[in-house]
Amino acid sequence: MFRKIENYSKCSIYFVSLLISGVIIIFSIGGCNTKGNGDLNPGNDKRVVDRPVITEPKQNGQIVHPADVYMETSYFASTDPELAHLCTDWEIRTVMTDEVVWEINCIEGVEKVHTHLGDGTFQNSHDGRQILFFDTEYILRTRHRSSSNDPTPVWIDSSGNDIILPGSNNPPSLSIFNSLDELILQFVGLDGISFAIIYPPDKEEHMPVKIVLNTGDNKNDLLLPESVISFIDDEIIERNIYLPRVSLSPGEEELYWISVDGSTYLANTGQTDPDFSSLVRGYPVP
Repeated sequence: MFRKIENYSKCSIYFVSLLISGVIIIFSIGGCNTKGNGDLNPGNDKRVVDRPVITEPKQNGQIVHPADVYMETSYFASTDPELAHLCTDWEIRTVMTDEVVWEINCIEGVEKVHTHLGDGTFQNSHDGRQILFFDTEYILRTRHRSSSNDPTPVWIDSSGNDIILPGSNNPPSLSIFNSLDELILQFVGLDGISFAIIYPPDKEEHMPVKIVLNTGDNKNDLLLPESVISFIDDEIIERNIYLPRVSLSPGEEELYWISVDGSTYLANTGQTDPDFSSLVRGYPVP
């Protein structure tokens, strides 16, 4: 059985999950505005991209034969004529353990929009198999890669799992600002199973950088494990930020200064100059 989520998309890499209903919107380098969801990153130079839709399986909870899973998405669409559909990643995970059990990365040709189990590889607990298990729930996830192939920021725990903030009317968020209070990168909770990444273009990163972790109007404590944020800066250099374990009560927020090596230091509201006296998590030493 497959469950359905629509959809998870970004300007250069579009990602759709089949699970419980929800929406994931991802904004990347260069900025974009996903149709039908308002202009979260306003401006006249932004690309507009249609969110992809998984069309097979057709609905959440659809039962399919474990040897014949037909997977299909809508065609790539963008108002930017310079963007084209480069390739597609497909993966199937178990609902129970969230384990990737089948995948194919950056497949081209007609398989960009529809594929079968024979096109990919079974792995982990399904290594060596040729079909899925009967009476088992799975999640189908697919990612369309555009010809721009912009890198995707990630926020993960020590096991490589996405950090997903809770959703609410004013959801929790983690925002990275420069010392001019210009937004560099933001992760926003949507519904507890999906999230948004806002990555505005053309912001000055060569100055002190701070993080603001806000609980929004979430009514429960915000508990997060140690984690790492990774992204590519404007010089095409990978940056990692090492965040500590977090425990915040409703209405609270946490602020950190970030050093050049990605270490985090406690910051205070209203500070404009970095203070690297109170280390909360340092760069990992091999």
